[in-house]
Amino acid sequence: MSKASNDWIISLDCDERLTPELAVSILKVKNKLEQADAYRMARKTFYVYRWLNHCWYPDFKVRLFNRNTAKWGGVNPHDRVETQGNNIVLSGDIQHYSFNSLSEHLRTLDNFTEIGAREIIKRNKPVSVVSPWTHGLWTFLRLYIIKRGFLDGYAGLVVSVLSGMHAFMKYNKVLFFRWKNKSG
Repeated sequence: MSKASNDWIISLDCDERLTPELAVSILKVKNKLEQADAYRMARKTFYVYRWLNHCWYPDFKVRLFNRNTAKWGGVNPHDRVETQGNNIVLSGDIQHYSFNSLSEHLRTLDNFTEIGAREIIKRNKPVSVVSPWTHGLWTFLRLYIIKRGFLDGYAGLVVSVLSGMHAFMKYNKVLFFRWKNKSG
């Protein structure tokens, strides 16, 4: 952000694209950006072979923002742009091309659970033997039932199970790290 030559920044990851509808929405506000501190956009994920319309959608992200009123925050690996003012939601989607295979998803899951576990340890967050189970089950139920991931077909089931597994593994890694350090 400090290297930008303008105050307004649009931030996209290398695996993201704007839909034509979102591009038009951005162009409509281009000359009146100051009506908000930032602009949020729904992110839609393409998972292995299909778009997910429920379990990971809409995943709203602030991606168009004024660098003078925004900052990077959140917890690694899920850092995000944070603003304190008025955010406007734009119509259209960011298309997120996430995982091309289950193997790729599992490698990312292993990597992100390591990072997430280290963040929990760094914050000294209490974790019990029940934590992996409750967090894992809640994540699965939230995505598959509450967010209606079952409507995303088999991909929705896989994403919900692996997301639950993500939480399960992250909290188990915290427990194992702490037990290993206690035993020397």
